[in-house]
Amino acid sequence: MGKAGGRAVVWTSADGRSWERNDQVGAAFDRVASVGGVAVAHGTSSKKVTRKKKKRKVATTVQTQGYWRSADGGRTWAPVTIRQGEGSFGNAWGLVGGPGAFFVYRDGKRITGPKKRRKTERFSVVFGSADGTTWSPYGRVNGRIVRLGGSGAGLAALAGARLFRSKDGKAWQAAGETQGTVNGISVGEGGVPVVVGRRDEDPYLAVSGQAVDLKKVPDVVQPERSVAAIAAGSGMVAVGSSNREATVWSGGGWTRSGIGKGRLTDVAYGPKGWVAIGRTDREKALAVASPDGKAWAPVTVTGEGALGGVVSGAKGYVVVGVAGGAARTWRSTDLKKWTRSANLDKGTWMRDVVATSTGYVAVGGRQSAGGSRPAAWTSTDGVKWTAAPAPSLPSGLTAGVLAQVAVRGDRLVAMGSGGTAGQGFVGESADGGRTWRLAIPQGATTLTALTATAKGFVLAGVSGAPGNRNVALWTSPDGTAWQKTLAQGTGLDGPGDQRLTGMTGLGSELVAVGVTADHRGETPTLWRTMAP
Repeated sequence: MGKAGGRAVVWTSADGRSWERNDQVGAAFDRVASVGGVAVAHGTSSKKVTRKKKKRKVATTVQTQGYWRSADGGRTWAPVTIRQGEGSFGNAWGLVGGPGAFFVYRDGKRITGPKKRRKTERFSVVFGSADGTTWSPYGRVNGRIVRLGGSGAGLAALAGARLFRSKDGKAWQAAGETQGTVNGISVGEGGVPVVVGRRDEDPYLAVSGQAVDLKKVPDVVQPERSVAAIAAGSGMVAVGSSNREATVWSGGGWTRSGIGKGRLTDVAYGPKGWVAIGRTDREKALAVASPDGKAWAPVTVTGEGALGGVVSGAKGYVVVGVAGGAARTWRSTDLKKWTRSANLDKGTWMRDVVATSTGYVAVGGRQSAGGSRPAAWTSTDGVKWTAAPAPSLPSGLTAGVLAQVAVRGDRLVAMGSGGTAGQGFVGESADGGRTWRLAIPQGATTLTALTATAKGFVLAGVSGAPGNRNVALWTSPDGTAWQKTLAQGTGLDGPGDQRLTGMTGLGSELVAVGVTADHRGETPTLWRTMAP
């Protein structure tokens, strides 16, 4: 079932290999059930109706829901009428095939008691049909059904959080209660109701109302660990998220930051310790600080906007981002009080920042008539900023922005992407970030991380087709000419998609974090090697 060219279409097949298309069904189907050699489908159709509007008649097209039946394998369909009964009202929903019949349900109500003490009893009416043509009320469920499941072994209904089961749709018995959000319901062997969904952020499976401990089922529950950035200082700290909670790694394992849902995206070390930034699960600015990389506490940088990058320099810690539709920065000398920069140009944003011998350099983008353009700024104190002249995009790109920046001595290298395919490119500055030259390293497509090392600069990207992407590195002593190499090792090459998400130089070494993704989920990578 589906749509093609704006019309409803049904495809049928006798063997699952060769398919026949039928676009003359007259309705858009969204659900189908089969019992024996008969199929019944639920869908919507359009019809024209004429209504009076003041003194004239107006013809309009309305959408109506209904059911259709096919006895020839889905080649032809005829509408089916399911009449009200047993106090039911409204549309019929939840089409399923059950033991020897089709089943749907409707809301129902009954008014009882004398006039002054009348009460309205709410329930659901289950309708059934052995042939898909003639329908009648089969039974009632005490509550409003929200999901109906069925198989040859029986029926199951969910009314609120309460489960009910039935062998024939006529007599219903309570079968326990569910927890969390239910996404699906079915019936297993022996007529046992099976429910799937989510409880908080975890998958949920219940049989006859009893939750199954999915942690004991091999390969069902995979811990989510996403590593976004790494920095060196008095040791090493990596940041990211674990099961959607902001998380820090300081060499001794992952530590929940204790401030709830969110994700940390950058981290820096300075005289007052560590500071990490990111966003909450509600897309609010998030920042935490620690004197030793072990105990972390929230700090308030800003109550608005989004944070992009953080660094520690001669004038203090500087955070860059966007607020009020313009690039914005915040500076602090003690990680407690933060000074906001003056307003910068509208339609700009900052993604990363580094400290230089003369101050700070930030990179990001700006909106223009032709699309996004790379942008860079310089500052001597982290509060007052000067925009650099807009650099020209590499040949072949009409739009692009800068996402990361690294510094070594007086030279800076920035990494960006542009175009519909996210083509990676680099920017190089030899004058402290005041002017930039952009280029695409040979063989580069997707670039994922950048850092400076004792030998120069290192870019990380990927090479290969989706499902078999391996880590590739580009190295350069000064950011002008780049040499490509393919990384090898666990988390760097092999089956699945490998990528590095953050890198830092540590003495003569390169330390990187990333992820390997395959059909089993994602596995974090920590790689430590001599700087290439």
